[in-house]
Amino acid sequence: MNRATFRGRPELLLGITLLGFLAVNLVPGPSSVGLFARSFTWALLTGPAGGGQGPIFPVTWTCAWLSFALALLYLRRGTSLGWLRALAVAAGVPFGATGVFEIAYQITGVLVQPVPFAHAPLQWAWLASWTSLGAVTLPFWRLDRRWAWVATTFGAGFVLWGIAGFPQVTWGNVTQVPEAYAFNVPLKVLAFVLMLLPVLVGLRRTGVPALALESDLAPTRVTSFRGEEGR
Repeated sequence: MNRATFRGRPELLLGITLLGFLAVNLVPGPSSVGLFARSFTWALLTGPAGGGQGPIFPVTWTCAWLSFALALLYLRRGTSLGWLRALAVAAGVPFGATGVFEIAYQITGVLVQPVPFAHAPLQWAWLASWTSLGAVTLPFWRLDRRWAWVATTFGAGFVLWGIAGFPQVTWGNVTQVPEAYAFNVPLKVLAFVLMLLPVLVGLRRTGVPALALESDLAPTRVTSFRGEEGR
């Protein structure tokens, strides 16, 4: 199987990552990672009013649904994928974005404040399994300089947040700990940009020929595609 296969049948890659995610969540342990997965998923569906999450959750909720909608729109317009397959790929964007942010957040916490951020191996496995659900989008990626700048800014932001002492939004409101919100909110948005941007760029630059199976490509369309790439 090559990249074109996973573009045309994203359920193959999703199935692999979903099995890993379910396996981790079915393992009994004190971390209760499965409970967090269910509560967070329920919060995404019900919205900030019914989620009972932290003060940053409205930002997460908005970015999750906005990135999902944009990815779905581009996938339906730019590929031959049906609704179910397009929905599966689009859903990978918010899963991957929240996972990428959380992993960077937890690593920074362990380095700066090791006691409150100490985690069991199962919790790290769960974070990895959650993030891996975003891998379904990878066959559609196309990286460019804009993505490199976003990735660099994202990494540098967490370094600066750690140097500043890693202040948390749970310590107070925006007037009490403004630096916590100044780091958390932009970095949360950048995490979604990291996952969404390469998908949108890939769909806009390559169009249907690059996203359909090779056997489905019309010769005239392939010629046009090559000409566009040469400019």
